[in-house]
Amino acid sequence: MHKLSIQENIVYSIKKAYLSDSSIRVFFEQDNATYIEGVGNVYFGALLSNNEVRDGKLLFEIRYRIEDPERKISFSAMPELKDAVLGIFHSVGVSKLHNSVMNIYNIKVTHDSMINYIRELKNVESISADLLHKIMKTLVYSRDFRPETKERLKDMYSQNIIDNTMSLLKAFDQINRITTDVDERICLERIYFETITELIQHRKGQS
Repeated sequence: MHKLSIQENIVYSIKKAYLSDSSIRVFFEQDNATYIEGVGNVYFGALLSNNEVRDGKLLFEIRYRIEDPERKISFSAMPELKDAVLGIFHSVGVSKLHNSVMNIYNIKVTHDSMINYIRELKNVESISADLLHKIMKTLVYSRDFRPETKERLKDMYSQNIIDNTMSLLKAFDQINRITTDVDERICLERIYFETITELIQHRKGQS
């Protein structure tokens, strides 16, 4: 990671770290943002995790955060677990370990691909009612969220605290407030990433 940051002239810092008897989660993020007109500041980062019980392997996943510095709102997004840049089982041999670690050098390709999608967001003025409903339905029927978290989202939706007049950035920023739980926040990030990917693919299909 250090070698890659020097090559690409990108400085990564540890923003948060969570340690327990069975798991480690370390969140990295760029210090220098990429500004995209009509979208905001984009900070690329990564999640390094090691869950002994659930996954049994070391994972390195790319994520990004979009921020509107003037309104002080932001959200983060991350692909599904299957798209992790690096996944190393604890029992892996030395030769396979080396090959797996070399995948970290694919980060630049992943960044460029994500940037292309993020740029398209400047053409999305507000979140649609259909998209908002889909997000709520996905979250409510997911087993990854606690009942009280689901109720908070339902309350937001019914009280129009989030609605289809909001920008995507503001809506996601509001939804983030339903939980401070690390695992649930990670699940939200995956939902945001999938939502954005489907939205942009749909828009490209219409053009």
